[in-house]
This record gives sequence, C-alpha cells and structure tokens, in this order.
Amino acid sequence: MNMKQFADWLSEKLYLGGRIRVEEMDDISFALEVVLSHIISFGTILLIGVIFDKSIETLIFVFMFGLFRTLNNRYHAETFLQCFLLTVGSLLVSLFISEIILSQFQKQFIILLSILNIILVVFSNSAYKHTISMEYIVLMIALNVVVVACIAIIDKRLLIYIETVALILIISTVFSKQNE
Repeated sequence: MNMKQFADWLSEKLYLGGRIRVEEMDDISFALEVVLSHIISFGTILLIGVIFDKSIETLIFVFMFGLFRTLNNRYHAETFLQCFLLTVGSLLVSLFISEIILSQFQKQFIILLSILNIILVVFSNSAYKHTISMEYIVLMIALNVVVVACIAIIDKRLLIYIETVALILIISTVFSKQNE
C-alpha cells in the first residue's frame, strides 16, 4: 500500500465512522497524505541527525530545503517512496561528502563547489529561458559567497556540507526545469 492509498483508506474510515462528510473525503485524503509524508520524511531526517550526532547539519538541511523549495519548484518525485529516498539520500550524501574530503583539500573543494554552484544556477537559468526565480538565484549566489567568505572562521566540513546541499538543490531545480 502506498501513501496515497493509505491516506484514501484513512479518509474512508473517517467517513464511515461519521467523522467527515463524503464531499470532504478527497481534501482530507490529500491533507493526510501530505502530513503523513512530511512526518515520516522529516522524522527520519531528524533521527539520522541524532544517530550521527549531526544536529546542526540536519537543521541546516531542513532549513535550506524548505527555503529554496518555497522560492522555486524543484524536481518532484512521482511517489512518496521515491521522494523519501531522494530526500534522505540527499542528506546522507551531503553528510558523507563533508566527512571524506581530506583536510588539506577542504578549502579548495569549498571554492570549487561554490564556483560550480554559481555557474550552474546562472547558466541554467539562461538555458531554461529565465524560469528560475530571481530570489532563488540571488539567495543561492549570496549563500555561496558567504560560505567562501567564512572559510577561515567556520569548520570546513560544515561549509562543504552546505555547499553539497546547495549543489543538490540546484541540480534538482535544473532537473525539474528540464522536465517542464
């Protein structure tokens, strides 16, 4: 049973139990699907943060995904399972990459990721006829500039993590524009 089927089943149970009217079933089902999907996804993300002792990184991930998703549509998976795996996978990949880059290459890696992110967001917007919101572009460029400016004062693993999350967000935005 997928998430939509489960939400439909719950909605039907609420209707049969006299808790909602028949004309409310579709709206309630959709709301249940969204709420349950978010609870499971973000609950898993928070649990991973606790298990790996990466609370700051987890909060940054949730903040960045939430902020950039509101500014511009990103790729939307067709099913809850695909969305769940892509979201949790993005968190895990970002955590993994930030931990494996050797300390002598961290500064260079941050700068390269920042340049790549800026080039991708600017040139992708041109390639897709300026369909990426200006707020998204400005905020993404500002984020990358701030990360590079903070190289001397903030843990480089955290900066690599932020740049990796930004890269995933940009790629998912570009991918969504390709599929429009």
